[in-house]
Amino acid sequence: MRQESINKIITDDGDFVTVPDIQVFTANPRAIAAANNQGKLITR
Repeated sequence: MRQESINKIITDDGDFVTVPDIQVFTANPRAIAAANNQGKLITR
């Protein structure tokens, strides 16, 4: 991803939430809850 300058991904794989410097778009409830608890949740 870094080599191709990709910094946004759509996935339900919770492992991607631990990758620094990317934005994860997901419907994964655990990933959403974790982002919310850390103050990193962005909603539209």
